[in-house]
Amino acid sequence: MRHLVLACMLAAASAALAQANPYEGKWTAKYTTANGNLAQAEVVVQGMGGSWDRLGGKARSDRCTFGAAPIEVASATADELMFKVLRSQALQGCTDMQLTLRRVDDKTLQGAFGNGIAVELTR
Repeated sequence: MRHLVLACMLAAASAALAQANPYEGKWTAKYTTANGNLAQAEVVVQGMGGSWDRLGGKARSDRCTFGAAPIEVASATADELMFKVLRSQALQGCTDMQLTLRRVDDKTLQGAFGNGIAVELTR
């Protein structure tokens, strides 16, 4: 009996892990920086990971906001996507960014960075 219960628990855990992330694919993020400048990034979601790559000119004042960085998906439900941009892994001394986004429709997510700055992802 104990083996049957363990087998059922393992099967349920495997099924949960096998579910596809509904937000997989390439997205364009648009937001306004703390300095009031419009900015864009290419976001690629692959399972529970992916990448964030800010597009456009380089700002000398904040080297941490440019270049590619990995992302780590914390949650991907039918209504919400939460992930962290791991800038600390891309460049020493940089801090990570947390994003929480709500599904508007199949091609639009809206939300904010952890500091409250609004962001919209479209595909």
